[in-house]
Amino acid sequence: MRTDTIFYQLFQTFPTLLMELLGEDPASIASYQFTSVEVKEKAFRFDGVFLPQREDKTIWFVEVQFQKVHEFYSQLFSEIFLFLQQYRPVQDWGVLVLFPDRHTEPALGKQYRELQGRVRAIYLNELEAGTSVILGLVKLVVTPETEVIKAAQALVAMGQGVDGLLEFVETILREPLFIDFCTYMTGSEAPFFRWQLSITQGSFSIVMN
Repeated sequence: MRTDTIFYQLFQTFPTLLMELLGEDPASIASYQFTSVEVKEKAFRFDGVFLPQREDKTIWFVEVQFQKVHEFYSQLFSEIFLFLQQYRPVQDWGVLVLFPDRHTEPALGKQYRELQGRVRAIYLNELEAGTSVILGLVKLVVTPETEVIKAAQALVAMGQGVDGLLEFVETILREPLFIDFCTYMTGSEAPFFRWQLSITQGSFSIVMN
């Protein structure tokens, strides 16, 4: 499962995640519809778009970028302006970009400095989840391998009764998403751990092979 796919599912299942990442009232998500929009000329699809139902709200484009691509911002802005030309929304817009860390974010060129205020970059390794189960799920993606077992167990214990939580924890640990981050951090193609998960009737355990 690709990184952008799991984050798309996270935003789709827990749409208040957008507001929590932006530091705004989660209740305001009621004015938004989360979707994936394709820009037709290039068949480019945004990782996610939050479309407001009111004109006084902001359109939020969501992109997940786990590899350093120097042309990332130029490509992103090009696609956003194509979207604005094709769909002609009346609302203002902003873009939320999720990076694993500051090193992955490319420099924003001088030619785009007027657009800098529209970009909210979130560095997942610096994210403070606090008591938020949803932010805790996001943080789990980049939790160091030596800490991920306790973090996952604590998250499940804190989030008992949250629909879909166990499935997402299982997906993050089973799929290449977490392993890809470990590989990115170490340069090693072999994962540190192989996981065995047992999720039955709300119980949760992880065993390292």
